[in-house]
Amino acid sequence: CAAADRTGHALLHTLYQGNLSHKTDFYTEWFAVDLVKADDGSIAGVIALSIETGETVFLKAKITILATGGAG
Repeated sequence: CAAADRTGHALLHTLYQGNLSHKTDFYTEWFAVDLVKADDGSIAGVIALSIETGETVFLKAKITILATGGAG
């Protein structure tokens, strides 16, 4: 489903709207500093750093997705 030179934009829009309808939490101004593993070895969440305030927090999650922003 190519959209000329706007394929990336079309995919972003589709994925973003789908996530909004599922009430996904987005942390766009945060850096993931470290993954936190549960006792069974699964990922329990991340330690995140706020770009704006420098605050660090543990974000517990059932599912963790790391997006590289196109790197690689």
